[in-house]
Amino acid sequence: GVIPGSDFYIHTPSAQASAMFLYPVSTGYFRYLPGYCLRRSSYDSFLIMYMQKGSCEIETGGRTCHAGPDQIVLLDCYEPHCYYTTTGWDAEWLHFDGSNAHEICGHILKLFGPLIRNQNNALVGNLIYNMVKFYEQDGVENMFDSSMRIYKLLQLLSERDLHNQKEDTSIEKTIRY
Repeated sequence: GVIPGSDFYIHTPSAQASAMFLYPVSTGYFRYLPGYCLRRSSYDSFLIMYMQKGSCEIETGGRTCHAGPDQIVLLDCYEPHCYYTTTGWDAEWLHFDGSNAHEICGHILKLFGPLIRNQNNALVGNLIYNMVKFYEQDGVENMFDSSMRIYKLLQLLSERDLHNQKEDTSIEKTIRY
């Protein structure tokens, strides 16, 4: 159910990295065909998926939500989950795990649920895209750098929409751009 040209990279952390850091499990870019469906009772990781185009349905925690372009899906894959489409969709994604991943993701899921809509979504998508490209070009990084990439993604996901808090100065708008 994935179009040729889609790609992914699998990572195996060292014992030290898995004990101390957040680490990627796998990352990639997929173009999903209409009719794609993945149902799992558990997959030992968390998933961040940036929806580029198309749409899918996400089932988790006893509810179903519709994800579309420029939205972020965050799933605790330790829990039963399903995602499927009748139309197809394109997404960059990252499965990750590690030290305090449960606590951080639990906090974000409690704030926003599995579907995140905020001003940082495109930035999150770009960071995942850059991660995929880095590994596509045989990039190798130390466990600190890998962990920092994931912490940055989680930081962006956990920020509340700044437009609801105050009027931005032109400098703040420029920095966010």
